[in-house]
Amino acid sequence: MNSRHAELERALAAAVDEPARIDAMLDLVDSLRSDDPARALTLSEDALSRAQRLSLTAAIARGERSVGLCHQTQQDADKAMDHYMAALQIFRNLRDLRGEASVLNDIGVVYYRLGEYEKALEHYLGCFRLQEKLGDKKLQSHSLNNIGNIYYSQGDFVRALRYYEQSLAIDEECGTQTDIAAALNNVGLVYGHLHDNRRAGEFHQRSLAIRRHLGDRAGISHSLNNIGYALACEDRYEEALASYAASLTIRRELGDRPGQANTLYLMGCSLLFLNRPQDAILKLDEALTLAEDMKSWHNVFEIRLTLSKAHKAMDNYQTALAHYEEFYKARVRVFNDESDARLQRLVVQHQLERAQYEKEVYRLKSEKLEMIIKRKSDELAAMALSLVQKSELLGSFEKQVRNLLLSSNGRQGEEAEALLTAIGATGRSTQDWDLFERQLNETQHHFIRALSTRFTSLTTTEIRVCSLLKLGLASKDIASLMGVSARDIESHRYKVRKKLNLQREQNLSSFLTAFDAREIENNLKREDSGYTSTLSARFPDLSAAELKVCSLLKLGLSTKDIASTLTLSSRTVERHRLNIRKKLRLAKAAKLTTFLASV
Repeated sequence: MNSRHAELERALAAAVDEPARIDAMLDLVDSLRSDDPARALTLSEDALSRAQRLSLTAAIARGERSVGLCHQTQQDADKAMDHYMAALQIFRNLRDLRGEASVLNDIGVVYYRLGEYEKALEHYLGCFRLQEKLGDKKLQSHSLNNIGNIYYSQGDFVRALRYYEQSLAIDEECGTQTDIAAALNNVGLVYGHLHDNRRAGEFHQRSLAIRRHLGDRAGISHSLNNIGYALACEDRYEEALASYAASLTIRRELGDRPGQANTLYLMGCSLLFLNRPQDAILKLDEALTLAEDMKSWHNVFEIRLTLSKAHKAMDNYQTALAHYEEFYKARVRVFNDESDARLQRLVVQHQLERAQYEKEVYRLKSEKLEMIIKRKSDELAAMALSLVQKSELLGSFEKQVRNLLLSSNGRQGEEAEALLTAIGATGRSTQDWDLFERQLNETQHHFIRALSTRFTSLTTTEIRVCSLLKLGLASKDIASLMGVSARDIESHRYKVRKKLNLQREQNLSSFLTAFDAREIENNLKREDSGYTSTLSARFPDLSAAELKVCSLLKLGLSTKDIASTLTLSSRTVERHRLNIRKKLRLAKAAKLTTFLASV
């Protein structure tokens, strides 16, 4: 365990409350992710669960991102994207630009590794724009470098150079030597691809000087290798060999086997150009042994081909042929591996696109359901307040009439007695109260059931108090509705907080609202799980656009609403509906929405 890990472990052990513990857990995850990915994932999931239980929104966002990063470390792009999208939405709701920028960068990295360069670029640019608003120069440089990497990977070296140079300018302004060295290296690589080897060498020399000053031995070996390659491209093979040799010495000391294989291969190529095939074979044989041990088949087939040329130069035709045959086998293997990798990337891309599409439909459904529940809750709260006001008003009238009765006699007294009877009858009328009770139970049914299932120690009265608190009612109003004192309600609230294990700083009403929102979300997820997959499996002719329309029709949206949601014309949606009916082979009398609801 390194000193940083130990320090974070101590901070976690010393956390005095749950919010501090969650922060300490997530800090430790950031340190563990590359060294102990399994534990990092377990810790991040635990932290997220704790944050969700306490409704700590900012911690939930950080936890979602942390779980996503752990899944990305384990090459699970689909799960990583699920958590990134959840984190992104929360950061946006919180107006946390720094958090939003970090997740946009994370999503860009997922797309970049999948070879989805346009989507990666879109997210990197979004990240860069937010970093400009924040004025964070260091992160701006990081984003510019990422954008440069996209163009470099696409072979657009002119554009890559533009972004790398912008990144370098910011790094030089900030004065971060490690970043400057890396940026100089990237610029040098681009000049090499642009066949300006003199300038490539100059940038690599500048990078080397900084890395030597920093004592960055891995960086030094990398720069020496790049300098050697630039020299070799200018036919300065002796100088190139000297640079390669210096790089190889460091790489051997560091135990960098991939680096050693690469440098030995480049040395073999230079020796072959110097017409020293026997020396070249010695280097290439060593490189081949390393590459085969590491199962680096792409390097194997390059080394085999060069060995074939070296043995041919030595007139060892039989050995040259044997190496060429092995080169061919290795190349076929690389081609098959790359084909499998491309196929896997396509599968993951398809899964991501399907997941994003289903999330969009789920979001629309969630928004509509929340809107309906909010409207019903608002109506219920208004009804409750109306009942409270009516009760208070009748109580006031009754008090005034009784005072009047005390000072009245004869006919006035009889009228006052009749008025008291009428007020009493109105107060005892249960029609409005029965309606309120029915609507309360109907609207809060899922909330009441989930709360009583999750917190079994809550009494019926405490659950009722929770339902009314979630409507936004004050203790005084709840007391009036339940026919008890405000002090009784405060006592119930205190007991509920203890049973829910709430921290002092947590608001009870906010916790109950968040709990209800999560239950709505979980119910929707259970309901939506597999719907589009089932529909697609039963009717494979349906296009992605038609599947989306089907899901929105099942949700109950009208053609006009679907057109607005999908940014289409109503005519286009009608055409989709017609095509869907044909593909589903529905009779003219059959209702499309009814059929979709039954799937």
